[in-house]
Amino acid sequence: MAGYRKRASAGTEYWEITWREHGKTRTQSLGPVARLREAEVREITRRKSRELAIAEHSGARIQHSFAAFCGDYLSWHATEYRASHQRVAQIVEQHLLDHFTGAIDCITQIDVERYKHARTHADAAPGTVTKELRTLKAILNRAHQLGMIAINPAALVRAPKSLNHRKGFAFFSTADLACIYNTGTIEPWHKYAWMLYAGTGARRQELLNLKWADVDDRTIHLISTGEERTKSGEGRDVPISTGAREALAYFRTWDGKSDLYVLPRVHASSLSRVAARCIRRAGLKGSLHTFRHTFLSHLAADPRIPIVAIKTWAGHSTIRVTEQYMHMRESASDDILRELKL
Repeated sequence: MAGYRKRASAGTEYWEITWREHGKTRTQSLGPVARLREAEVREITRRKSRELAIAEHSGARIQHSFAAFCGDYLSWHATEYRASHQRVAQIVEQHLLDHFTGAIDCITQIDVERYKHARTHADAAPGTVTKELRTLKAILNRAHQLGMIAINPAALVRAPKSLNHRKGFAFFSTADLACIYNTGTIEPWHKYAWMLYAGTGARRQELLNLKWADVDDRTIHLISTGEERTKSGEGRDVPISTGAREALAYFRTWDGKSDLYVLPRVHASSLSRVAARCIRRAGLKGSLHTFRHTFLSHLAADPRIPIVAIKTWAGHSTIRVTEQYMHMRESASDDILRELKL
């Protein structure tokens, strides 16, 4: 098992993890206390303990196993790229470690191709698989730089192509939403949860992490701190729409109201499943994430709203992502031009 502690040197406190390996006590400095939260240090320590357990079980040398190297990589990544670290760690732990279980120097290009094939046929979106391959490539690049492997086997593996060439995304009309709210919901609070997602365009975890302290009369503050980071690693403010205001009013007086969080404390995957079930009960197709596409599609259809504002409210990393919704604006803009008199 690994442990952690604070040490001081030249008047500066820093984090250090310790563990036993081959009968000897080893230590590794993680960086100044001011740069790393204790929760992040605990997570790094947990991963190190997992590496030791895997190595002990398999008999593999820690420094040569893919799992062990991923632990070292994530420790390094946490200090160098804090904004994106949570997403990278999620990809490693939920996907890569389950597939690449042997020595890091035994991974071949064929292994990487098989991973891509398996994830694509598991209905993972092409963009999601691309991010996972990019993460794997970065890990193996690091191993190559450290001399642990001769070549990067992921370097020649191409990202999967999207077979969906439609403009924009599937979204719900106002009539669809009314059907979901009125006939699709199972529990009364479901209606207002879906209303809040559709009225803010927030991602699943962003609303599950939303606290009452981050809601005021006019704005919802989606923060990005510690273990509650947003996807982009940056917080944002979303004006409270009429629908979102109604949903917030319901949860403020709801019998199961939490004094800290806005939504009920349910597991993220459970919330996604119940959303899909409610949508099917309404005779429609879609998922919890479709409410986000609905919010952005309806905004994009209104030519009065600047695209930069939509990008900000959506929390998109670049304007190119927001532009995927802009085809909604074409017909609306035509109508405005027809009514123009100069």
